[in-house]
Amino acid sequence: MIDTLEFAKSFQQAGFDQPKAEALAGAFARTRQTDREEPATKADLALSVAHLEAKLVEYKLDTERMIRTYVIGSNIGLLVALVALQHFAKVFG
Repeated sequence: MIDTLEFAKSFQQAGFDQPKAEALAGAFARTRQTDREEPATKADLALSVAHLEAKLVEYKLDTERMIRTYVIGSNIGLLVALVALQHFAKVFG
């Protein structure tokens, strides 16, 4: 069990005003109580890991797609610049 009074005092010493310190201490104590009432199971953890792995794959694919788009866009821009330069060289050269 957490001593919320001591916890709140430590927040006050860190510069929080009393209402905020007490609210933080209370929220932390309620969180700890919930943790004891409903501990995560191996299945919960496996589901969380699977979700995170899926998100990483999604972000990787998005990043690869974005890089391809920028590379193609910059190559097209470079090609246009070279054609324009060649045209100006013929006109003014």
